[in-house]
Amino acid sequence: MKMRKAILLGALLAAVLPSAAYGAQWVEGTDGTWSYEQDDGTWLTNGFSPDGYYVDGSGKWYDSLTILETSVPSRNSFRSSQEEVIFAGCEDIFNQVQETLYRDLGNVRRFRLSNQRLGYGRTDGDQYTELFSLEQNREKGEFTLTVRCPLTREYQGNIPMSWYDFQCLRVVTNLLSRTGDQLAEAVYYSWEGDNRYGVKLEQWTQVGDAWISYRAAEGAGIYSIRAAF
Repeated sequence: MKMRKAILLGALLAAVLPSAAYGAQWVEGTDGTWSYEQDDGTWLTNGFSPDGYYVDGSGKWYDSLTILETSVPSRNSFRSSQEEVIFAGCEDIFNQVQETLYRDLGNVRRFRLSNQRLGYGRTDGDQYTELFSLEQNREKGEFTLTVRCPLTREYQGNIPMSWYDFQCLRVVTNLLSRTGDQLAEAVYYSWEGDNRYGVKLEQWTQVGDAWISYRAAEGAGIYSIRAAF
């Protein structure tokens, strides 16, 4: 990985040069997370490093995020909508999430992957009812997310099915974006809550490294998502 190569190079330089001579650098914390020290000696927060990684508001970068007992690696760029196969190389991640769903819920939720489309739905025997989907739109250079189900971000008492549905949406958005949790929350709060991210009808709103807009359909919310940079 490019970042790790840069870290190794930085370590070699640190051994022979005073700290002021080599400027900005990644620094590993005792908890295994990374922070980015900028040229002026301040620490990057809530922003992107020169090599593309997102550092959160606490000044930490994590190499992966655990969702439904599955490690989802952090990205250093927004996923291209021009890939030949959507989420190519991510099959093991979806399989592991599927195993967790089966263990916790039984055979009632399933991902479906095709060349340019991902579907996630409720299963009842041979019947499949789609709950959300993500499609590539190569001509427009964007993705289309269609949500057809309730979502639950937080709960008390028994875990509702809609919480699992939101966690599966988080898996998808974190495979798409460097700021995938922000993107999932923007969808959630516009669909279920107070729209605190300000997602607009037929207008672009920036959320992290993505642009997102919304339009309504019968029984569904349709979100267009594209890279902001």
